[in-house]
Amino acid sequence: MNMIRVAMVEDDPDIARFNEKFLEKVPGFLLIAQAQTVDEGINAIKQTEPDLVLLDVYIGNENGLTILKQLRTEERNIDVILITSANDAYTVQTGQRFGVIDYLVKPFSFARFKEALERYKTKKNRYYSLFVVWSRRY
Repeated sequence: MNMIRVAMVEDDPDIARFNEKFLEKVPGFLLIAQAQTVDEGINAIKQTEPDLVLLDVYIGNENGLTILKQLRTEERNIDVILITSANDAYTVQTGQRFGVIDYLVKPFSFARFKEALERYKTKKNRYYSLFVVWSRRY
């Protein structure tokens, strides 16, 4: 399995640097794009086609869930982990309805960040292995 390509949409440069350092410590992941606004995020995702997006909900005056909804409307095969200070019912339910694979509430520990990424990697590898087996049969 190749490196898991990651895009990050986070408007706070300090938090983005923390998340980037955390990501560097987890083997198998490669940060390929960063954005600080919803529009930048949408463009970066379209240009780079990552496997995974680390998505903040509160992006300045905008809502990162806009990106999530657009990804699903366009039927893009991209997974999303919400990384946010939002822990209200609407945000959690919307994330679940639109297929978020994990939800990290700021502030979170490196252990929790790593757990989310490792769980994602395990699931992605399992799907990849099943596809390889299936494609060899047919």
